Amino acid sequence: HLESMFLTGCGMLQILTAVFPTMLVWKIFGPDGVQFLQLLAVFMILGIGADDVFVLNDAYKQVQHEEESGGGEASVIMVFTKAYRR
Repeated sequence: HLESMFLTGCGMLQILTAVFPTMLVWKIFGPDGVQFLQLLAVFMILGIGADDVFVLNDAYKQVQHEEESGGGEASVIMVFTKAYRR
């Protein structure tokens, strides 16, 4: 759980912004129709995107805890950079 409406909204926005480029690529290749398994793939991709948000949030909290237990103050940018590189 993210415990923040802002992070939740950003995560949903990240996931939804992947839909439009996908639709563009879909139109370029011009298939005849959408099969059932292709429709299920959309939900799988949305699930992977949501999982990415939770993993990044967990890594952020771990790095923040490590920096605080080390005795130093860590900037938000530094903590996010270390969490993103995990």
